[in-house]
Amino acid sequence: MNEVSTNDGSCVVRFETCLYEPRHIIIAAQAFTNDYWVYLDGDPSGIIQVVLKPKKVSVIDLKKIGYEFCNYVLLTSRNQR
Repeated sequence: MNEVSTNDGSCVVRFETCLYEPRHIIIAAQAFTNDYWVYLDGDPSGIIQVVLKPKKVSVIDLKKIGYEFCNYVLLTSRNQR
């Protein structure tokens, strides 16, 4: 299962690669680069951590952004089958 948390003006989402394919996480990360600085870190055979930092300060609910990112990963995995 994925985990969403916030830290110093950014949102951190962790994905277990046994449940989510790394390529789907990367596709979702690319889609979010217009509005967020996206940092990927981790091990493709373990856990991948995604840090989303808004480019504009107007984002209020960072956890909501994290859950939207998770939904996008799920949508990408569904469409890539």
